[in-house]
Amino acid sequence: MLSKLYGLVAIMSVAALLAGSGFVGYLIYAGKLTEGRLDLVASVLRGELDDELDSEDAETDAAAGADEAEHVVRSSEEIDAARRHQQMQSAVLDRAAADAGARQGLVDQTLQHLVKLQEQFRVEKEEWVKRKETLAADARDRGFLKELEYVGALSSKQAKGHIVRTWEKNKADVVRLFMAIPSKKGKRIMGELKSPKELELLHELLEQLRLQDIDSLASESGRKPGGG
Repeated sequence: MLSKLYGLVAIMSVAALLAGSGFVGYLIYAGKLTEGRLDLVASVLRGELDDELDSEDAETDAAAGADEAEHVVRSSEEIDAARRHQQMQSAVLDRAAADAGARQGLVDQTLQHLVKLQEQFRVEKEEWVKRKETLAADARDRGFLKELEYVGALSSKQAKGHIVRTWEKNKADVVRLFMAIPSKKGKRIMGELKSPKELELLHELLEQLRLQDIDSLASESGRKPGGG
């Protein structure tokens, strides 16, 4: 009973509060300001809805805080994921750089080994060529000594035929032969050279022998032919 009386007093107080405005009369006339709505206004004035409003505000604040906390957690997780991804990429790049350095080192070692092998092959080839030339020279020398022996045993006419044929193949061999053959035997062979072609051969042969003598004298004296 008392509560109804208190509510009625509250409604009358609100009505009295709003009576100073013509707008209140309009609301009552238009049916907008009913008894139930006056009760709601009175409840607000008495503070009966404060708990509900505070609860709604708390719920709103709690929801906003939860969203913010979730956002913070999500941002932290994203940052951690990005950091791990960056660390992984950095590790991959470091490994790739190390592998590239190792491969480059292996290539350098291989190239150095190939260079050493090439140099060794060049030296061995030069030594082989020198040995071959020495053996060939020794064989030529032995062959020349045999040739010299046999030509010395031939008759002058037979020796002349050999000289003419050898001159057509290699004039240097004939010059060498006459440089080594005894002068007496050489003179008899040259005496057999009588035809115009053979006389031309004799002329060139004597000229080559003269040049050989000059080179020999220049080598012994340390001066070139014609030098002062």
